[in-house]
Amino acid sequence: MSDLKSDVRKLSAIMFTDIHGYSRMMQIDEKETIKLLDEHNRLLFPIIEKHGGTIIKTVGDAILAVFDSCISAVESAVLIQEALSQRAVEENAKVLRVRIGIHLGEIVYKDNDVFGNGVNIAARLQPLADPGGICFSQSVFEQISSHYSDKITRVGPVNLKNISEPHVIYRMQIEGFDVNTGTDTLKFNTAFAEGHKKSPAGSSTKTDVTREGYRINSTFASVRKTGVWAIESVIIAKVIFGEMTLDFSMIDLNGRIIEIDVKIICGELKIIHKGSQSILVDVDVAMGDISECNASVDENTGVIKVTGKVIMGAVTINRKDN
Repeated sequence: MSDLKSDVRKLSAIMFTDIHGYSRMMQIDEKETIKLLDEHNRLLFPIIEKHGGTIIKTVGDAILAVFDSCISAVESAVLIQEALSQRAVEENAKVLRVRIGIHLGEIVYKDNDVFGNGVNIAARLQPLADPGGICFSQSVFEQISSHYSDKITRVGPVNLKNISEPHVIYRMQIEGFDVNTGTDTLKFNTAFAEGHKKSPAGSSTKTDVTREGYRINSTFASVRKTGVWAIESVIIAKVIFGEMTLDFSMIDLNGRIIEIDVKIICGELKIIHKGSQSILVDVDVAMGDISECNASVDENTGVIKVTGKVIMGAVTINRKDN
């Protein structure tokens, strides 16, 4: 634990962790839950300390730790999630799923504790992580993006409770992917997200085939369509404060033209295609990002055409050769 008594102001990576469903577990079986908490601490403490982290304090099932480096903090968080996942598989033990939030900010070290707006931001990020995942701020993303670019999902700007300015947040999911179905629906905790005019009761995903086309909706959630999945000539993709991945790399278009009509608000659509498939993007963008796409089009091998609107969001195109 920490031993910091004098007033020191320092730029640090702040990490909060919390066990998903801990209060409910305590109500069901207090004795067993306390044993699980001890096991949780024995597993997490060494990982944090090995990566140069200082454990400031624990409050119930929550851990507050600080690091000198964002890379060290995220590496520690990734190993924590991997260790918990491996524990559940190898020991056939009760699953412990942890949410982790990380922020880079200037904080004050005083009397074996830490203070400052950076601590408050990190505390608000932690509930926005998926169980088994990590949520972090733009300041952390800028330090670690080159190391984990394929695992990071941009959620977009979110107003955090009692924090004056909105923060762009990112998520990284380490465990929880359903390898049997090839899809993953990760519910997004909206308890601290207040940036929208009307807060939804919870996260949702929906897939329908209508006369207009194949509808896929993601609201405060992550949706992945991978492997070989049914497609229509028109796909209507709606992403609000979430992330959607449409992977066409295992699908033969056979000369078909697939039109994806997107509506993205503070979210991200990732399109993965194989080299023989052509991509055309004609999207209206307001405060968003569109990645590079194919310059040439070969209709004989199939074309994926992306149209629609992006508001404070992103469309990324990735090529994958099997």
